[in-house]
Amino acid sequence: MKHECAMIADLLPLYADEVCSEESRKAVEEHLLECECCRNALEQMRAEIPQEAIPDFSEQEVLKKTTWTISKRAIAAAAGVTAIVLYWLVYFWQEALASIGDYRYFSYGLHELYGLGYALVPMLSVVWLIVLLRRAQKTKAWHKNAALLLILGLLTVGQIAVWHRQTQTRGMTCVSQVVEIPDQYHVVIETVHGNVTLETTPVVTELLRTDGTDYVFSYQYMKHTPLKGTLNYISQIDEIDDRRQS
Repeated sequence: MKHECAMIADLLPLYADEVCSEESRKAVEEHLLECECCRNALEQMRAEIPQEAIPDFSEQEVLKKTTWTISKRAIAAAAGVTAIVLYWLVYFWQEALASIGDYRYFSYGLHELYGLGYALVPMLSVVWLIVLLRRAQKTKAWHKNAALLLILGLLTVGQIAVWHRQTQTRGMTCVSQVVEIPDQYHVVIETVHGNVTLETTPVVTELLRTDGTDYVFSYQYMKHTPLKGTLNYISQIDEIDDRRQS
């Protein structure tokens, strides 16, 4: 009997928690019918188990709370991604206007102030990406965060590429003559570094002459291709003198 009680004692915790096998459950119950000592041990064991109050939530309430939590995170993530994309769209727009001296929509002061986000927005994107990576690693929720991680990764790479391109961009203003107009989208001007091919628009090429007229050219070029660039501003010398005299 003692040997049997020892075996049942090992099974009592599993029996009390209702996690033992069906065969073990029957063996324990058959023994308890005959052994008062083991019955007392079971009652004492059950009395020591804390009976915590479990909140009474319906299935709909649980689903509603879970959905709302997920929705808030999704809305916050969508808002953050949208803010980053909108910032760069507006940044490129106002930079294009500023390059030709057009400050109708963005004043010069606003243009300078808006440029502060040029470094700040990529930094915030990197911080967000690192925090999300650590959270996904800690919770092992890679599948749940995969879409946002991919989007943030692409945005971060894109912003770094833009930053790198900007660091390689140079600006030049000079007085020169038009050497050649190869087509309606390009002009070739003469500089101290050689002939430079500038990309422009048909509206501009139609107004230019190759008869030795002096113009003031303002253009941008990449550091590694100084003989190719994009025309930003042009003015004829005599027009500048006429404006000054008037």
